Amino acid sequence: MAYENKGAMTATIVVAASDSLNKAAANYKCDGIADDVEIQAAIDALPAGGGKVVLLEGTYNITAQINFNIANSTIEAMGDSTLLYLVDGSECHVIQMSAAHCCLKSLKINANAAGQVGPVLYGAYITATDCVCENVTVLSAKQTGLHVGGGGDRFLIAHCHVDGCKYNYSTAASLIGGTISDCYSNNANDRAYYITGGVGATDVSQGISVVNCKALNSASGIVLNGARFCKVIGCYVYNISTGAGIGTTDTKSVGNDHIEISGNIVDTMTALGGISCAGVVAAHSMYFNIKGNIIYNTYGSGIDITYCDDSCVNDNIIQYIRTEAIKVVNSTRVNVLDNVGRDIVGTGARAAIRFDTVTYSRVEGNNFSDLNWLAMTALFEEIAGACDYNVVKNNTVQNCTQAPIVVLGTHDITDRSPISIKLDLSGAATDIEVYFADTVGCLVGYTVVYTEASSADAGVDIRVGRYQSGVALDDDYFDLSTSEVSKNLGYSKTFVSADLTNAQISAGDTITVGTAGGKAGTGEVMIVLHIAEMLS
Repeated sequence: MAYENKGAMTATIVVAASDSLNKAAANYKCDGIADDVEIQAAIDALPAGGGKVVLLEGTYNITAQINFNIANSTIEAMGDSTLLYLVDGSECHVIQMSAAHCCLKSLKINANAAGQVGPVLYGAYITATDCVCENVTVLSAKQTGLHVGGGGDRFLIAHCHVDGCKYNYSTAASLIGGTISDCYSNNANDRAYYITGGVGATDVSQGISVVNCKALNSASGIVLNGARFCKVIGCYVYNISTGAGIGTTDTKSVGNDHIEISGNIVDTMTALGGISCAGVVAAHSMYFNIKGNIIYNTYGSGIDITYCDDSCVNDNIIQYIRTEAIKVVNSTRVNVLDNVGRDIVGTGARAAIRFDTVTYSRVEGNNFSDLNWLAMTALFEEIAGACDYNVVKNNTVQNCTQAPIVVLGTHDITDRSPISIKLDLSGAATDIEVYFADTVGCLVGYTVVYTEASSADAGVDIRVGRYQSGVALDDDYFDLSTSEVSKNLGYSKTFVSADLTNAQISAGDTITVGTAGGKAGTGEVMIVLHIAEMLS
């Protein structure tokens, strides 16, 4: 294996495979056996200031790791015409980029997972700063096709194609800065793209962007774990079988924070083995911006947020979802604004937008239609749990035959809160008109405020009714309750959606409140209605 000086610049060294057509141009000629030896010799022969190794077309049989350890250097090949093939039983990474400012460009790697035993083997492995992988194809790595480990800050992986690895692309070890751009992933056995801070429970990676990438036919799509100030933008995720299309996991105590997921398309989440796959997941995180995504045909929720505070879910388009379009659980200060959806199937769920133990959050300006399939009955619902202090306003629903809004929080704010005049519980029976509906909506609750102390004498009926033109007054259509006894001036009691007999309001309805009167002692009340108006 002698170096042949071809009279070219010493900073450029050419290596030929055993089956290259123009071997005469090469400084090193491989024989098809342990070709890593010749490639490593070419790298080692580069000047200290850096240079280029050119790999001619052909197949290079690799039996030991290639150490790309000369800074400011490039290994460039002939695209997919140049193949690095990891021989059976080699049990190594194919190439490690361990010097700063290195570039691996235009070649193909077959890491031959079937021929290896060791579980953690990479196709290409970056462990130095400011390294670039461009136009690289990796097939069948035991662990990851293109992996960035400790020291690989400010990496760039662009225009690459990885197929058939456990993780097709992955990062680890508390990285700062890096981009995966315009890359293609297919048939990942686990995660197509996995951005993680490393093995430590408190390790995080910061400033990583996944931009304009594709993730097809994998168990999970783009997953973040221990990520901070990271972005997933403009990606296409298709046919994910068991995990999230785009999302976070919670195996680290530090969680994930300051994450942007925007402008992505998540298409067709299947349900392999009955597992429900969500389009976008934010778990054990905070400061998320989930905006402008298109989510179509998922077996789980369109957007699933759990233990994720101080976040926004805005301007997403969500269609043909098997459960909820948007689910928020155990979170606070989450804004769900201006989302659009239709054909929300609702298997196992009752609402397009569902809150469970959510506080100080907003649901405004959302527009959904066709919610009548299977168990779906509502646009928005607060279910069992401590939901309160939420704002629900200016939402629109079409083709929803049941009550479109269901709230449980006694301090929730809805579109309208008309207030009755004072009703004397000891006076004559009376019913008065409080609200006329110009559009459809629903009564989500009401509050009885005692404007005079209530004596200990037995309570009397308080009712909320409905009058329709040409139809007799149904004075307790919405609810019938009994006034409280021995209550001081200023006492109030709130009734929520779950307490009502009916909730649906049709355009043209008049809502009445009244009392049966006849209380033996004192008592006077005003009734505040809580109404969510809808356009239909």
